Parts: sequence; C-alpha cells; structure tokens
Amino acid sequence: MLYHLNGDNYVIHPIPHMQTADVINSVCSCEKNIHYINQRDMGTRIAYKNPCAATDNYQAGTTVGLGISHFEWKYGFERRGCCSNGWGFALCPFLCWSGRIKEAAIMNLNLQDEDAKKKGIPTEVFTLQRSLFACWPCCSLMAFCPCAVPCRDCASCCAFAGGQFFMDLKTPVYGPFIAIDEPTEPVGYVIQTLVNAPSVEGFGVCTTCCFARKISTLSTRYMPTEGNFVTRDDNIGVGLLLTHFRENTMLDMIMMKPTIPQARGCSCLDMGLDAIVNYKAMHEAVEDGSLALR
Repeated sequence: MLYHLNGDNYVIHPIPHMQTADVINSVCSCEKNIHYINQRDMGTRIAYKNPCAATDNYQAGTTVGLGISHFEWKYGFERRGCCSNGWGFALCPFLCWSGRIKEAAIMNLNLQDEDAKKKGIPTEVFTLQRSLFACWPCCSLMAFCPCAVPCRDCASCCAFAGGQFFMDLKTPVYGPFIAIDEPTEPVGYVIQTLVNAPSVEGFGVCTTCCFARKISTLSTRYMPTEGNFVTRDDNIGVGLLLTHFRENTMLDMIMMKPTIPQARGCSCLDMGLDAIVNYKAMHEAVEDGSLALR
C-alpha cells in the first residue's frame, strides 16, 4: 500500500517485532494504529489512529520523535452527529426536502480550543455533504442494497462495449459546513478511477446479464478546484479523507473503517451526492496519468 504526499512516497510500516502479543494487540484491542514511513527519509512517518472502533473517531498525525507512538495528532475524522445539521433536521429528517446536510468532516484538531472558537476560526477542513430532495432517505438506502451492483454494472457494460474500460468517479468535497440552507461550493474532488472488465464467474453472473463489471479501483486521489490550494499540513487531512475511500484491506480489517456515503457510479443511486461519472478509453487514462498512479 502506497501513499504519495508532498512529492514523497509513503509505504505502510510493518508491525514492530511481529510478536504474537503485538498482533493480538493490533487486531483485538480498542485502539488501532497504522503507520506509513517515508521511503526517502525513514525517520518521517505518518500515522492513522482509531482511539476506539466503537466511536469511529479517526485521527492522523506526524512524527515528533523516534518512538513507535511519538506522534502529534493534527486531524480527525468526524461522522454526522444528531445535531450536526440543526434541530429541525434532528427532529424529523425525513421531512427535510431541500438544502444540504453534512455527512462527515475532517477536523483540524489544533484549532479546537476556546480561543480559536471565539475568533471564528473554522475547525472543519473538509466536509462531505448530501443534497436533500423528496424521499431522499429511500435513495440513500438503495445505494447500500444489493441492487446497486447490477445497476452500476449495466451502465459499465454499455461503456465497455464502446471501448471505454475505465470510469472516473468524482465525489465533491466541500469546505466548512455553514447551515442546511446555505450550501457551499466544492473545494475539490475525490477522484476514483475504476477498471471494468468482462467477468464470467462470481457475483456478477448472478446479478446482471452483462459481464463488464468493476474488477478493481486503479487509483484514488484528491484534486482541488480552481483557485483552491492544499497546504502542506492539510495534505495530512487529505490523506485521512482518502483513507475512507480507499479499498484498503488491512485498514478495513484492523481499523474498522466507518461507512461514508460513496457514489456508486449510477445516477439513480447517487442522487444527492452530486457525483460526476466519466467513462474513458485506454489512451485517455494514459494521457491523464491515471495508469501511473497507485
């Protein structure tokens, strides 16, 4: 598993000493830690921590020493709370048919003090939001149902027949959330490049008559919109954001990643997420660098 950050490559750091007690602690204990180490500077590390799997409270930080646990935790992942979108939505979310709600946020932990709050400094760096419409809960529930697989595969099959083997799935990322009736413009996009290919076995045969289905996620990257920039420190927050989009088997198993609303690549299932789907051929994937990213 490889992260590309600030021009450097980070690879996952193995469990130290690999003793039985270390493995049991990583898998069974409440607190989880995954370390990435810089390939050029072995002393520079990034860590992702889950203090408690039951709360989905993820944090990311950088090295402040040579020890295994010497990190400065700078950013945290926060899911939508009961009152994150106001009392009206909390009391009856099914009757809210307009505006936009916050689904999750990447928080700057260094600004969560009283002085920062008094000065109005936003602690939210990035937010994931959903646009509301009539009967939106039904659509959001359908996206997690088994019907999402054949619906996406059928759309991919049509594109595959036209020589478009890759799909870019762009999910908008926003700045600090203001209010349900004050939507903000995207500050960037999480772009997932998916690979579609024929399949004659497995789950695809049972769910759809078309066999050109998703076989893997080629790359997951963040691209800011025009006029928006990501600082060096905020890059760590970007890494924490992408961690929840990546299909990362070890993090799924050990960290117990929380489920976030992700686009499926089918317009009827992605209503409200404002995702953009773009199919492309092999030469287009080579030209835009998708095949060079890992």
